[in-house]
Amino acid sequence: MNPEAVFSLGLDIVLWLTVIAAAGPFVGMLVAAGLSWLCAEIRRLFDV
Repeated sequence: MNPEAVFSLGLDIVLWLTVIAAAGPFVGMLVAAGLSWLCAEIRRLFDV
C-alpha cells in the first residue's frame, strides 16, 4: 500500500473512533432506555 492510502485509512479510523467516543454516552443512554422499556414490557406481558 502507498503511504497516502495508509495515511487516509489512519485518518478514517481516528475519525470513526472520535465519533464513537463522542456518541458513547448518548448511545449508552439509548440502549439503557431500550432495555428498561423491554424489561417493563416483558414484565407486563407475564403479569397478565
